[in-house]
Amino acid sequence: MKNCSNLAELKTFLEETDYSPYLQTEQAEMPIPALKQKLKNKLADEYEYIQAQAVSPLSDFLHQMSCRYMIDNVVNIIEGLKNKVDIDVLLTSLDPLGYFPAVKNIRVLEGDDYTGLYRDVLIDTPVGVYFMKFLENSLEDLGENRTLNEVQALFREMKPEYIRTSLKKMWLEDFYSFCVRECGDMTNLEMLDLLKFEADFKAI
Repeated sequence: MKNCSNLAELKTFLEETDYSPYLQTEQAEMPIPALKQKLKNKLADEYEYIQAQAVSPLSDFLHQMSCRYMIDNVVNIIEGLKNKVDIDVLLTSLDPLGYFPAVKNIRVLEGDDYTGLYRDVLIDTPVGVYFMKFLENSLEDLGENRTLNEVQALFREMKPEYIRTSLKKMWLEDFYSFCVRECGDMTNLEMLDLLKFEADFKAI
């Protein structure tokens, strides 16, 4: 592979490996983003296979790992829907490592009902627990005498990047606690360092 001098040669090389079924295309030249997506699809399929064969605590560990990508997918869809991007376009750009069937059901309801959008997220996604915590914290900031209009305005005006950062902070804390509680000594040692690094990176 290191002897490939261009993208076409790399694609030809990969077609002679296990990546071949993922590179079937009518295009003579595949764009870099499309090639990247195809290769990631293979990784996601292998990850899903391992997850399906695993039992707890490994299956729970693998789920925790995929939550990061699920959060990105859900927030990207929310951001796209707010910007009036067609849902079918948004679905084609999902990270396959964070795909789950219910992601297709995330839609803005009649009248740009973002309250309903977030409610659907809470009900239908594997990362709903993080949205629940996030929304509870956000509603607390409005106080006990909040009105329906204030709640709807809060949901409508939430910045997707702020949502992403808040959710990933909760996910990191949850994953860290899981590793402390469930992982063996070696996994615990390595994962805690990695999660601390990820938290420091996001803080910077």
